[in-house]
Amino acid sequence: ARNATDLYYLQKRGFHIAGVEDGYYTISLSLPYPKTAWNATGLVVRRAVRSLQNRLWPASPTTVLGVMGIVSSGVVSAGSDSWVRSGWLAELLWKVDNSVNVVNPVHKHLAVEIRVGYLAAIAAFVGMLGIVSVERMVLRGLLTYKGWLNMKPKQKPPITVMVWGGLVSLFSGRNNLLYGFALSLPALPLPSLNHTCDTYLDSVK
Repeated sequence: ARNATDLYYLQKRGFHIAGVEDGYYTISLSLPYPKTAWNATGLVVRRAVRSLQNRLWPASPTTVLGVMGIVSSGVVSAGSDSWVRSGWLAELLWKVDNSVNVVNPVHKHLAVEIRVGYLAAIAAFVGMLGIVSVERMVLRGLLTYKGWLNMKPKQKPPITVMVWGGLVSLFSGRNNLLYGFALSLPALPLPSLNHTCDTYLDSVK
């Protein structure tokens, strides 16, 4: 009975509008307790932060924000005739930013330094994503190496295994996450359907 009651109240969560036969509508709105809402909000925030950390790994969000701040301040403080302010990349970003001006009416009232600053931050963020993607590709290639599997216990590792371990440590960073390697692991080879069926038939005989 208690489980049925909990399921009933669980299904009634949120905003519901139900019609009745006499033409009236029944409107019900259920709100959680402040503590429950606070805990649920904290859970959503923690999951979002953890997902962001996994997406940016092996770089950390602090490193990405630091690079964005350094690049943004460097571009803003640079002269208007410098390459970072007048190069092809700056011209491309400026054209894209001007196209946003048609949609956002507040955009045209922003100062030039502010626009240059957030465009530089966006470019730095995209650049960091590219670097992280390259690191993951290299790490995926390194993790396909299987030479260390043939080592015996207490055997001195050969030079190839030592170099491989050093490269893996270099590209994986120090503060590894639980699911940090999930996007860098190589795909497992799947056997063919015929081989799976033959193996199953052999096992049941």
